[in-house]
Amino acid sequence: MLLRELMGDFLRDETERLPVFLPDLAIDRTTDSRFSDWETVDSPNRLIKDFTAANRNSVYHFVSGLLQFEDAYGHNAKIIIESLNVRIEVYTHDVDDVTELDIEYAQYADGLWMDMVSEQ
Repeated sequence: MLLRELMGDFLRDETERLPVFLPDLAIDRTTDSRFSDWETVDSPNRLIKDFTAANRNSVYHFVSGLLQFEDAYGHNAKIIIESLNVRIEVYTHDVDDVTELDIEYAQYADGLWMDMVSEQ
């Protein structure tokens, strides 16, 4: 028996609450200002940005904020932590491309970072 059959209504209810995001194939990542300091990489198409924190506490708060966004939107990025450096790689795995949800993730990360930097 499949998990979906066992959990039937529960999974259906959870799925209905999540926003549906379809890829916006008209996005031009080379000219769109929302990608100003995010690197775009191919194979698969994705956004990458490195952040360097002043201390471990800042890393903790930044990553915690990113995880809250991920929980709220049901969308995950690859987060790599090396000492005081945090690298984010984000794309939509289902389509191997950058979608509006990835743009929102990037904008949230930038806003969260700017809030942290302004408080220091």
